[in-house]
Amino acid sequence: MIITNKHNLPQAFVKMASEDYTFRDKEYRVTSLLKGLRETILERRHHENIEVDVSDMIWLLFGRAVHSILEQQEEAGHELKEERIRVPIGDYTLSGQFDLYCGKTHKITDYKTCSAWKIIFGDYNDWRQQLLIYSWMMRQIGFPVKCAEVVALMKDHSKRDAKRKADYPKLPAKVVSFKFGEQDFQEIEEWLIAKFAEIKHAETLPDDELPLCTPDERFNSGDKFAVM
Repeated sequence: MIITNKHNLPQAFVKMASEDYTFRDKEYRVTSLLKGLRETILERRHHENIEVDVSDMIWLLFGRAVHSILEQQEEAGHELKEERIRVPIGDYTLSGQFDLYCGKTHKITDYKTCSAWKIIFGDYNDWRQQLLIYSWMMRQIGFPVKCAEVVALMKDHSKRDAKRKADYPKLPAKVVSFKFGEQDFQEIEEWLIAKFAEIKHAETLPDDELPLCTPDERFNSGDKFAVM
């Protein structure tokens, strides 16, 4: 990826933005699987030619900064922190990295930055699916997992709205918890197998024949028109 700095922001921003992930053949990250298939394949094929200005990555850098601070916490003997794990699925490898695993509670914790609107709407399906995949992966390498949680840090939280609005988050941080059962792990395993089958087929297609992104993948809740 080509990182530009058209507005002459501090070099520290550019350096952090340039900390890039190296794609490996037949290896896909959990976060890549949660994107649209077309986006995932095109990003890998043309990664070296994609140009992004650091000014458009401010919130991404904010999230990385938060993780950098939290990484300094020393884990206890029964905890695993910032471990990247890899699990084979057919001809492919699934790669994932969460923030913390507790061997006593069998719980995975992931820190995320988000908008306050994410908490207000309470739509956590994407977080649940991501943590369920991490939990499934941990079970595959011998670590039991019963539950998971996201520690959500709201980057745009307003103290004023917290006082005035009944449905507004009272604090800039919220813990969102998930519990998983055997049925959940079976369903996510089936989903992963099907997803990699789709990827295998998509890798054989030229760019213009890749399946179009769905409205959900484009964050499109439906076309709306204003009559003036």
